[in-house]
Amino acid sequence: MKLVIACLLAAIVLLGCKREHGYYDGVGKKPVYIPESELDNIQNIPPRAVENAGVIYLLNPYLFMVEAKKGIHVFEVSDTANPVNLTFIQIPAINDFTINGNTMFVDNGPNLVSLDISDIMDVKVLGKIANAFQPILYPTMYMGPFECADEKKGIIVEWKDTVLVNVRCWSN
Repeated sequence: MKLVIACLLAAIVLLGCKREHGYYDGVGKKPVYIPESELDNIQNIPPRAVENAGVIYLLNPYLFMVEAKKGIHVFEVSDTANPVNLTFIQIPAINDFTINGNTMFVDNGPNLVSLDISDIMDVKVLGKIANAFQPILYPTMYMGPFECADEKKGIIVEWKDTVLVNVRCWSN
């Protein structure tokens, strides 16, 4: 009898999360957007603390380190025991970059942007290939419910855990 009651309670709890027509209420992921116009805000700003370190690249005497979705830290490392945080290159929606000579190539949301880094303290945009990358409209490496992406709201830069109401998108 206890087993039957336990199974009945478990079924009520599990079924209570779903609504009719496949909608879901509960914990999942929600996209965080920035306006598309913000992507062009690429510039040097004062150095800042590293919060979420990503890809690094060494090009003596500089060490470049991605700050996911925000930009690139630039350190002068000729004295490896005492690196100097020189500048932060603000690049919205960045994940990765590479360097060839004095040109840095970065992903900037859906765009591929080339930057002149010959003066590391005054980086200049050389060019942009718009929509070089397909937008990712679902949370990667995640299985479960999420708020469906709406490209009219801007560029998705990350996915946050949250409580969802009436969502219908799932990743498996």
